[in-house]
Order: sequence, then C-alpha cells, then structure tokens
Amino acid sequence: MTLSNPTIYLTFIAALIPTVSLFGIESTHIGLILGSLYLFWCVRLLLLSKNPSYPNSVKATILLLGILISGGYALFYAIGLTKPALAVFLGLLPILFLLKKRTPRGKEKKQIKTPTSGLNLLFTLAHLALVIVCFVLLFQSGTLEALRSPWEVVPKEFFIIYFLTTVALVVPLFNKNKKVLVTGYWLPVTMFQISLHTLLTSSVALIIYGVGFGFDPFIHQATENILIETGTISPTPFLYIGQYSLVTILHHLTHTPHTLIDKLLVPVLGSLLLPPIIMHSVRTRHAWPLPATLTPLLIPLSLLIVTVPQNLANIFLIILIFYGYSVADKPHKHQLATIWGLALTTLFIHPLSGIPAGIFAFLYTAR
Repeated sequence: MTLSNPTIYLTFIAALIPTVSLFGIESTHIGLILGSLYLFWCVRLLLLSKNPSYPNSVKATILLLGILISGGYALFYAIGLTKPALAVFLGLLPILFLLKKRTPRGKEKKQIKTPTSGLNLLFTLAHLALVIVCFVLLFQSGTLEALRSPWEVVPKEFFIIYFLTTVALVVPLFNKNKKVLVTGYWLPVTMFQISLHTLLTSSVALIIYGVGFGFDPFIHQATENILIETGTISPTPFLYIGQYSLVTILHHLTHTPHTLIDKLLVPVLGSLLLPPIIMHSVRTRHAWPLPATLTPLLIPLSLLIVTVPQNLANIFLIILIFYGYSVADKPHKHQLATIWGLALTTLFIHPLSGIPAGIFAFLYTAR
C-alpha cells in the first residue's frame, strides 16, 4: 500500500507530540488536545491497511492500548517510566506503525443502503434524549457525603426514565425492520447506543460519589501519583503495573489529572470497547440479529463501576474470549498473535485474570 506524503508528514508531527507534552507544555487544555490527536493518529495508522469500519476502529484502539500497557510494563522494569524514556517510546510508536508491513486492503463489501423506518429513527432519538436526561439526574444527585448506597440520593424519576430508556433501545429489535439495526450503515449507530447505555449504567457510582467509590482506588491512585512523579515505585511491585503504566502514559500525554483518568478508565473503556467487540463476535457466528445486540447488555456491570486492576484485566479477558470466538474457525497467524498479545496484556495488569487468559491462549493455539 503506497503512503501519501501528507500521511508521512503528519506521522512525524505526531511523533513529536509526546516530547512537546512531556517537556514543553503544562496546560491541561492544550495537553488534552495534543494527546487526543496523537492517540487518534496512532489508531488511524493501525487502520491504514484495513477497512476503516467501526469494529476495525475498536480493534485498532484495543491494539494501541495493549501496546501502551505492554510497552509501559517493559519500560517500568527496564529503566523506569521516566519522561525521557516515555518521550522516546511514544515518539517511536507512530513511526513504527507507519513502517509496519502492510497487506493490500481487501475489497470493501458493498453495503446496501437499506432504508431505515421512521419508527426506528424515532426510537433512536428518544433513546439518546432519555440517556441525556438520566445523566442530568445523576449529576444533580451527586454528593460528597458518605452513603451506604447511591440509590439513597437518586430520585425515583430516574428509575422510570431509565426503564423507558431501555425500552427505547430494545423495542426496535423486535419489529419487522430489526435486521436494519445490526447490518450495513445503521450498525455503528446501534453499537454506539449499546455503548452509551452501558456507560450510563456503569457510571452511577462514579457520578454519585463525588469523592470516590470504594477504598482500593485511593491506594492505586496514590501509587500512580508516585510513579508519575518519580518514574518508579519502591519496593518494586510485581502486580498492577499494566494499569499504572497506562494511567501514567495518559497523564503525561494529556496533562489530565491522574485521579480523573483512573476514575474514568474502567467505566469508559468497558462501555466503549466491550459492546462493539461482543456484538461483532456474535454477529460472525449467528445470523439472527437479536443475540448480537442483546448479549452486551448481559455484561456484569459490577466489573465496570470502579477502576481497579482486576476490573481492567477482566475487560481484556472478556475481549480475548469474544475475539477468539469470532475467529475460531480458521485463525491465521496474526490472529493467534493477537490472542497471545491480549493474554499477555491481561497478565501485565492482574495475574488473577492473566493466568486464565494465558491458559485460554495456550489451549486455543494447541487445539
């Protein structure tokens, strides 16, 4: 695949962003813009030889996260997550992505523009509007007080509106035009709706508890703060470095407070990554559209309400299982490499999920 000059120029500009963020600026706003552009361009480079569909974009994002976690893990034990080390590591990534061997892009399957009924569009708009109302009610109910349960301060209207939100999401799947919602041009909309609904459900504790939910996150955030300031942790731990390195890298790239990154990490990544991966996996194995769309709603939301290494590792373990399921017939070498990469990434975050992930990858390869 021939690379255009603008792609090459933009890649070298992206390679300079980490150095600028680490040594040249202190503004959160500028850092967030530059860091977001850097991450977007890295995902874009990973998609150069693939059809830029919604599922492929999600897979490229997962691949980038895995590389950041694994690279950060290796750096931590080799020389530490110091600013110079991160500047070199992050600066090289776009260039390596640009130079990686590319296979010719296959012909895109022609997607037929199946007309979407007005009823489906109405339910979609209603779902988005009701989600916004639910978020507003949650933010209005946020408190700094100690609570036994977040439901003590959430108004009763929230439950009614949440029920209507779920109805607006599910009901269109049972009408005669349901196939439109999980195929062709409307598929990204359906995936986004499922992700948004999952984010709403998993964000209740995050929004209600202003100080934070649970005790463990405070310990992890304190450790991440030491790693950000010194580049190392003493005594050297053998657990959780995958999460710590990812939070450290995102903090240095965007200058966003590490506590905010930590709080958002699991709810946001779980909501944005799991539903599309699960939907895409089930769609490859089942022609009936309902399983593909409803399966993500069965995710145990207790895994997504708070950021701790175990929950982050569980996200990658679920991704590994469903990705393996989607390519189970005749996996190619690069797909097996992806399975092992996901298993190692999971292990670098938490061994209680990483060991089963490694066993899964071994049995998958040996079958």
